[in-house]
Parts: sequence; C-alpha cells; structure tokens
Amino acid sequence: MGASLGGLSSTYLALSRPHLFSKVGGQSSAFVLEQEKLVALVRNLNVPLSFYFEVGKYEPQFIAAHQQLVPFLKA
Repeated sequence: MGASLGGLSSTYLALSRPHLFSKVGGQSSAFVLEQEKLVALVRNLNVPLSFYFEVGKYEPQFIAAHQQLVPFLKA
C-alpha cells in the first residue's frame, strides 16, 4: 500500500509480480502517470488479486484515472 506515487508503485508491483502479492492498496494513487502500462498489466493478469483504493476529496486530480482503471480491474 502507498500514497500518490507509492500507490502507483504498489499497484504496478502487484500487477507485474502477481505470484508475490495477493492484495494491494493505494491512497490517491498517481495512476495518471502510467495509465496505459497498468491497463496492459491488468489485461495480462491471470491470477486473482484484491485491491483497495481511495481518493481524498481534496485531491480531485486523481479521480479520473481511478475511474478509468477500476473497471478493468473488476473485469
């Protein structure tokens, strides 16, 4: 789990090494920096992972990227 860039890093590590992680979380994760890479990793994911994300109400710049990534994770 991490905040901002830490949330992006945590998510990237879990998606790129799913054999090492089963759960990942982020607070106002900076997904916008690597949105396409994350989506590509999600599409190649073949094991279940659990995710927890939250975005603070004073950080609206992170909301759109979360809204784009979450449907890929749910699918």
